[in-house]
Amino acid sequence: MGLAGTTGIWFAQTHLDLELDIAYGHSSNPNFHGQQVSSGASLIWAEATWRLGASVGNHFVDKSGPDPQASNYHVYGVWFPSGSLTLQAKGGRFWGNTDGNYRGAAVNWYVTPDFALFAAYERANYDQGMDESIWSAAAQYLPWETVPLSFVAGYSTSDFSFYGNGQTHANTTFVSLRFFFNRSGLRTLVGRERTGPIGWPAAFNFQAISFRR
Repeated sequence: MGLAGTTGIWFAQTHLDLELDIAYGHSSNPNFHGQQVSSGASLIWAEATWRLGASVGNHFVDKSGPDPQASNYHVYGVWFPSGSLTLQAKGGRFWGNTDGNYRGAAVNWYVTPDFALFAAYERANYDQGMDESIWSAAAQYLPWETVPLSFVAGYSTSDFSFYGNGQTHANTTFVSLRFFFNRSGLRTLVGRERTGPIGWPAAFNFQAISFRR
């Protein structure tokens, strides 16, 4: 369960955009209960067919026992090779209770202007010997172009390797609502996304930090 929001600031007469993000989440299973708070900022250079950006963020987990935290930075690129396809990639480092590096790639396919399929792969290597990989898939639908509200359903599968002591596997399903503040005037899902918040390329999604001993 969670809540997230993004706001953007365009610098007049330039291609530069500053985005600020904040997210809250609650996670629980038989072995773990925790509150997660993430915040970040991205500086973006936007062109008609691509974007380049750099992101910094901080992540804090409130749970029983020690409270893990990490900061991160990365660079990313977004390319629109056609009207129905978006390709994305990112890579960077994190530090705090544990240090490491991460990278990922994703694709968004707009089957129609208002229906999109998303897939991503992400991997992190922790300096202390942990590894994490995540496969994700989601579908998003904007039922009414006059109403800036889309529906998202998705699934992710994660593999954790802790200090060479075997692996842990986790599966997650999720549903969410997205509300768009329409600064561009475009009403289709593809139009709103390509002129709105960056989304996945700016995010730091790894969960093994939450289980850090």
